[in-house]
Amino acid sequence: MKKESFQLLADLVQAPSPSGFEEPVQKVVRKEMKKFADEVKTDVHGNVMGIKNSQGKPRLMLAGHCDEIGFT
Repeated sequence: MKKESFQLLADLVQAPSPSGFEEPVQKVVRKEMKKFADEVKTDVHGNVMGIKNSQGKPRLMLAGHCDEIGFT
């Protein structure tokens, strides 16, 4: 695994993200997306979107989620 990829994985795993409190891991995702996307935004539901060439065709969407099971 490349050092850069390992660091991203470590940053994602170390960011707390229990359901309803995903902001720390979303911050990591936004930072990484800014390297590749023309625009990065977050909607009111916490969905992080990276937009590149928004008028281009065909369009492509990659979807995932950032929360983890949290125990108290």
